[in-house]
Amino acid sequence: MQNFNSETRSAIALFDLGIQTVVLTEHQNIMDGLNKFTYAPDKVWCNGLGKKHLHKILLRKLRAQDKFFTLHPNKVKPTNQKWRDFCDDCVVLYCLDTVLNNSVVKLVHPELYTQIVNKTAYDGTTGRMPHLISDIPTLQ
Repeated sequence: MQNFNSETRSAIALFDLGIQTVVLTEHQNIMDGLNKFTYAPDKVWCNGLGKKHLHKILLRKLRAQDKFFTLHPNKVKPTNQKWRDFCDDCVVLYCLDTVLNNSVVKLVHPELYTQIVNKTAYDGTTGRMPHLISDIPTLQ
């Protein structure tokens, strides 16, 4: 497995899961999440209920939070712990969904990410943008 430095960022989209927020994260967080869900046994998740149960809980929770932040863009701030927790949980759901469905990792292309950010009411990027990583498909 290739390790990425903390400067390498990726953007993920969960549109297929009914979540409209596009999340920027360190690429290593995605790699760590994928490895964790691939290799950890099912019994360690949700008190033994497994990864599918965790997926169901996260999906319900994050869809509701996504709606909240869509309706309250003033809450989308890097200083808001609830926003940061939501973004972190989106990365977890993305990794879990990818592993459960045996899907290919697809990242948001930096140009598409720029277009998305330019259309939002609040720019929470603080100037950070995703990197284009060769050998990983992108949404364009």
